[in-house]
Amino acid sequence: MYKIVFLDIDETMVYKNGKVPYTLRQEIDRLESSGIRVCLNTGRTFTQAERIADEANIVSLSAFSDGLLVYDMLTKSQIFSNEIPAEIVAEILLIAEKCNMYVEVVCVKSSFRFLGGYELVENNWWLNMTDSVESIDELRTQSENCVEIILRSANNELLNQFCETINSMYGEKVNARDNLWESFVFVTPKDAGKEYAMKYICDYYNISLKESVAFGDDLNDIEMIKNAGLG
Repeated sequence: MYKIVFLDIDETMVYKNGKVPYTLRQEIDRLESSGIRVCLNTGRTFTQAERIADEANIVSLSAFSDGLLVYDMLTKSQIFSNEIPAEIVAEILLIAEKCNMYVEVVCVKSSFRFLGGYELVENNWWLNMTDSVESIDELRTQSENCVEIILRSANNELLNQFCETINSMYGEKVNARDNLWESFVFVTPKDAGKEYAMKYICDYYNISLKESVAFGDDLNDIEMIKNAGLG
């Protein structure tokens, strides 16, 4: 018998209109009423996902920022974070400044971005919910308790070099990946991802991974789905 369900948000729970379907809200209520936990496990930050969580009436522990943060949804309080060491954050911001790259720091309570030399042409929920700053120096002042750094460049060779540099210098503590989305690099703590948050939440509720179900649609969902009893 399955005892817990993990849901990605974008293209899994919500689509272009950004709304949680009524039938899904009903099913979440039915599962929780029958004793089956329903948890978010999303790449969105808590702030970016809070409206969706409220709309879907999510009350169980949930994971945000690709498993780097776990919140108690009843109290809206953070109970776990996996942070990048401050000295590594400083070095990454220095490299980004030298290369004039777009850089975004995702922290425990907020996220900020500096455009650098990157020209944004898209307009979506993610960009609209991330505050912009005017300089890397201002970004540095906002980078306390950083859990993820996102970099963008139209120069894929530059991004590849950046990944190699960070992984060679700090590979024991962080992981730099350029294989999730084109023109992006994601830097996270080592051994971080949705699958780790899934295990943390299952352990919290004394549920085995074999008793879990996971739904997702993107590359950052693969390991979560592989580790679930049903995915």
